Amino acid sequence: MLSEEVMKAIAEEMGEAVHELWMEKHRKERGWHSPEECPSKEGRVRCQDCGYLGCEDAERLVDANGKCERFTCLNCHTCMRPYEELSDSEKELDRAYPRLFLEILPKWGFVVVSKAAVDVAMAFVPKD
Repeated sequence: MLSEEVMKAIAEEMGEAVHELWMEKHRKERGWHSPEECPSKEGRVRCQDCGYLGCEDAERLVDANGKCERFTCLNCHTCMRPYEELSDSEKELDRAYPRLFLEILPKWGFVVVSKAAVDVAMAFVPKD
């Protein structure tokens, strides 16, 4: 059985890989980009939060994390940035499936074993 600490570390690394795949897919299939990368807003003054030109506090559409969701470009997405720059709640979306996968494995009779443990066990297997 994996310790909670090891499971958390594996889910974190897998979550980062999931995020990279998600970004790659949406860049390729939908043309998404971060507000900072938006070609329609280069060199112009924009909202610190969302990049919307002329965004004022009273007009903001705020998401669950308190971030402005108002965009002029339909291809802008705030999660189109490196994993380490995401908020913890955004990272949690990427970690959820890897964590679930690690929890389901034992239910199907599988165990995760480190290479070091396999090497030790193999040392006791008779060689012909």
